[in-house]
Amino acid sequence: MKILALDVETSGAVVRTFSLFKPFISQEAIIEHPRIICWSAQWYGTAKTLYASEYEHGREDMLEQLHALIMDADAIITYNGQGFDIPWIEGEFLVEGMSPTPPVTHIDLFRTIKQRTRFISGKLDYAVNRLLGDRKIPHAGITLWNGCAAGDPKAWALMKKYSKHDTALLLPLYDILRPWIKSHPSLAVIDQKPDACVVCGSDNLRIKGRHYTKTGSYPRYQCRDCGKWQRRRQGTTIATHTAI
Repeated sequence: MKILALDVETSGAVVRTFSLFKPFISQEAIIEHPRIICWSAQWYGTAKTLYASEYEHGREDMLEQLHALIMDADAIITYNGQGFDIPWIEGEFLVEGMSPTPPVTHIDLFRTIKQRTRFISGKLDYAVNRLLGDRKIPHAGITLWNGCAAGDPKAWALMKKYSKHDTALLLPLYDILRPWIKSHPSLAVIDQKPDACVVCGSDNLRIKGRHYTKTGSYPRYQCRDCGKWQRRRQGTTIATHTAI
């Protein structure tokens, strides 16, 4: 399975406003629409982080490269991508008249953090600090984006470093979270190995206990390599009665 880690950075809208205190901004006040200004990506199992920006490549080439990567992916890893990156990407493709990308399995690590933990913060910087001992690249906030908008080479160099590091953090975070992901695509199905681990593909499983549903009982397995729990597809059916 070809898994692509992906992150996009966007610009803010440029608007004309008469107040800095809770202004109401209508669409007529928009001078420049927000847009994707760069992206970074990395294939799982590789060391190279890919990058493209409107500054280095132009908007059209930047989006075409991103479109080609998604067309080639079986699954995409993001952090809050279901709420941010993917809608942004699809909106940009729509605006530019590009074809829709195929349905791709989405592994959103932010959703796993929110589902499985009570971390005090859901930010990527907090998650990688707790789990990896790493941090995002620090920057000066909106002034970095202002510098990029002004075409400042130093600002764009920092933006490139910041974006690529965000994506590079996703893959080691994915390795840690993988056995905790509830909706991970099954590598046992993809590799046609019915007795393998569904998330890492290992056949080093141990039987430990049983999983019970309302209608059946199933042997329960744990992967000795990644720790993922799963159950056998076929089990012992329990006779049930339907209320009338």
